[in-house]
Amino acid sequence: MQSSLKKSLYLGLAALSFAGVAAVSTTASAKSYATAGAYTTLKTDATKRNVEATGTNALYTKPGTVKGAKVVASKATMAKLASSKKSADYFRAYGVKTTNRGSVYYRVVSMDGKYRGYVYGGKSDTAFAGGIKSADTTTTATTPTKTAGYYLKDASKNTL
Repeated sequence: MQSSLKKSLYLGLAALSFAGVAAVSTTASAKSYATAGAYTTLKTDATKRNVEATGTNALYTKPGTVKGAKVVASKATMAKLASSKKSADYFRAYGVKTTNRGSVYYRVVSMDGKYRGYVYGGKSDTAFAGGIKSADTTTTATTPTKTAGYYLKDASKNTL
């Protein structure tokens, strides 16, 4: 009888210790996501919002650190667009979101409309940084010195 009491005590103690270990060893997800604040439309002059990719950050459907963000254009694609000199590979920034961690993400669209999404723009919303930089997409031209003497070759097609 004493031996069966010892066995049941050991079994009970083993069951309790197993249950205690199982309760303690539950794993919690260590990954936490940022949350994005309100969307703000950029109000600056449209010509000042032309940007080009730097190739250091990808383009996402949502701000990159927010849960559910998907890659629209990878870092490699953005690097290819950054090295291109085609006008279709420039972007226009038209909105901004700031995460609760202080990161700024600009809403951009490529000039040909092929790529649209959020790209990392640094820690300040007053200047472009991170994955984009300002681009000068227009050049100044001088007025022609000769303004008289022009005529229309075919007046029936080209009329004023």
